[in-house]
This record gives sequence, C-alpha cells and structure tokens, in this order.
Amino acid sequence: MLSGLPNIADKNFIIGFFLPVVVALFIAAWTFPDLAILAPLRTAEDKTLGDVAWLVLAVWTLSVVLLTTNHLQYRFLEGYLPPISWFGCMRAWHHWRFDRIANRRRSIQQQWKAAGMRAQEIPAGQRHEASRLAVRLLTEFPTTRVATQPEEILADGIMPTRFGNVIRAFEVYPREIYGADSIPVWLRLASVVSKDFATEIEDARAQVNCFMNICYLALVFCGFSIARIAAGTLWSGIVAEATGMPTAATIQASLAAAWRYDSTVALAALAVSWVSYRWATSLLVAWGDLVKSAFDCYLPALARQLGYAVPPESAARRRFWREFNGQVAYWQPMPTAWPQDRAPAQPSEDDGDGDAEGVAPP
Repeated sequence: MLSGLPNIADKNFIIGFFLPVVVALFIAAWTFPDLAILAPLRTAEDKTLGDVAWLVLAVWTLSVVLLTTNHLQYRFLEGYLPPISWFGCMRAWHHWRFDRIANRRRSIQQQWKAAGMRAQEIPAGQRHEASRLAVRLLTEFPTTRVATQPEEILADGIMPTRFGNVIRAFEVYPREIYGADSIPVWLRLASVVSKDFATEIEDARAQVNCFMNICYLALVFCGFSIARIAAGTLWSGIVAEATGMPTAATIQASLAAAWRYDSTVALAALAVSWVSYRWATSLLVAWGDLVKSAFDCYLPALARQLGYAVPPESAARRRFWREFNGQVAYWQPMPTAWPQDRAPAQPSEDDGDGDAEGVAPP
C-alpha cells in the first residue's frame, strides 16, 4: 500500500481520499462552530499564510492516513476483522438472502422444465426473472457450481456483510472459470494488463474508495457527537436522591444543553454513513466486472509472459492454473512439465507498470 504514496497528487487520490476529507472538514467546521481549531474553515477572508498552510497540511495528512489504512478499511467492511467477524448472525442473514433468491430461481427452473415436458412456453416474464435472479446470485454472493449439476448455483464462503459478499463474488470468478486463485495471480496479471485497462480499473476503485471513506468519516462524526453528549452529561445527577433511581426529570436535567443538537447530528451522520456504504457496495459491481474482464483477456498473456505455451484444452488450462496457484502460494514446483512458449511475451510500453495493489481486489 505504501507504494502508492508517490502518486498522492493523481486523479484517483483526489477522488478517493482528498475529496472526502475536504468535504468532511468543511462540514465539521459548520456543524461544530464551537471548535476553535476549525475556525479558519468558516471564514473566506483574512486568512494568513499560516492558516492556509495549516489547512493544506491537515487535509493532506488526513488523506494520507486514509490511503495508508485503505486495506484495513476494506478488510473491516468485508467482515474479516472484529467486531463484524464476531457476529455469526450477520453471516446467517446473508445465507438466508442467498437461499431465498436461489429457491425462487430454482422454482422458476422447475416450472420451466415442466412446461417443456408439456411442450408449453414459459411466460417471458418468468424467463427474465430467472435470468435476473441468476445475475444477482453471481454478482452479490460468492458462488460455486458442481460438475454434476452445472445449472445449480451454490453459496461458497458467504461473508457477514453485503460489501464483503460482492467483493468475494468477483474474487472467486477466476477460480471457478479458469482455476486461477485471484489474489496471488492478480499480482502477476497486473504486469501484463495494458496501461489503459489498468487505468479503468483504478478509476472504478477510486469511486468505491470515495464513498467508503465518506462512510468511515460519517461514523467519526457520529462517534464525536455521542462523545460530546457523554462529556457534557452530569452523570452524578442522573440518580434521584429520594429514590436512588434515575427519572425522566433527572436525566433531562443532567443532559448537556445542546444534547438534542448533538443527537440529531449523530443520527444524520449515521444515515449518511449507511447511504455511503450502500453506494460504495453498488459501485463494487462495476469494479468487479473490470477485474473479471482482466482475467478473461489477459490470463493467456500472463502464461506466455511466464514462458509457457497456453494449453489448448480447457481442462488442461484449469490444471495449469491450479498448479500455478500452488507454486505462488506455497512455493511448490509445478508437477507437470508444461510446454514452453517459443516466443515469450514481453511487456510493451502500454503494459501496466505494476502497482498491483492499486487495482487489485482487497
């Protein structure tokens, strides 16, 4: 991730990290007018050179912090890290969502087969619904298929968040289609992806980064507002002396004078965080389509770049990439003596220059 630091002035850094920080700081300046540290942001005149330097340094520093923690942010929203990873009920919920969609699609398929046996046409609406449900299963969940029932779509590694499931959906695609493990193979694939195509992938990820960072920054607003309420509350006065129990009157008297404002800000920030999270999740589909297209278009070029001839049969290609997975992940030599390519492909001037982390799935 630190390899991206020299590129902090490019378009994707501005969209993904700089812009959310600028918007958050200006909103904070007007939302919390009592914070003197944000006073320079509330005035458009009478700024000294020191004020401008402070603003630039603050925005730049916060943007770099978001950049360097980008991988952890993805891991958290995907559900790999606590506390989200502790909630098995969230994973069960997404299993239920998958089963509901899969059962509906299976029901339509059964009706389709029954209609075919009676030489009848299934309504066009049901055909379209079956296709739409299949696309949802393949783009919103990590899935697999069994050789004996290729029409079945089965869940494979459901994550506890919607965000994580969409990412896992395009991460498992190369393994299911080609036998290639997306994470280690992508780091090699980036060396043969053309510069223009890599730019498209980076642009799509930048949009996801933008709304993901807004999601986190809005949560910071929410937590800060709750902390202000907690700090301004007279906790010793909540319990009534006569009864030893809190009452509505004592709670009202103990709360800070501005608790209604801060609670409103906290709720609004929580709503913005949720909307941003769902928006980032929806943008993942476009990013995932580009990543899947990279495997479709550039895996043969990677095989040639490694010095191997592309196996002509589909089964042989899958075996080749499975053996290659073991080589890059576990340092195991490939057991099959695969034919060598007579003219290994060389990276051209248009090939991606290899910041794999900038375009790879997290």
